[in-house]
Amino acid sequence: MNTFKFLKPLIFTACLILSISCDNEASIDQELVSLETELQQKNRHSSYEVLLVQYRNGLSEQEKQRIRDRYINLNFLVFWEICDEDRYPDFETWSVMPQKDTDIPIDPEEEDDDVERFVQGATCRSL
Repeated sequence: MNTFKFLKPLIFTACLILSISCDNEASIDQELVSLETELQQKNRHSSYEVLLVQYRNGLSEQEKQRIRDRYINLNFLVFWEICDEDRYPDFETWSVMPQKDTDIPIDPEEEDDDVERFVQGATCRSL
């Protein structure tokens, strides 16, 4: 009986230590999964190509959104950044899916699009 009284606190302490270490492992695993997900998202964004887009002068925001929607539907445009509207109201930076060839899916000159031009590799910061 005396042995059992001695082993009882020892067993309880061992179970407590195992429980705490399992919780720590789960927490570490969750942190690693979160970090891996964050890195995948950063890598996915860095794999996009950038274009400086110049619209024809005086287009409304609705007209610009119509153009963006058209390129989104072509699985080309992923997201965009509007340049300083006071200084450069007709410019945006687009992040686009890399193309197998260097052609943009719609040539603004051929399609009578309201996009004046695309400049590959340039951004709003280039202005």
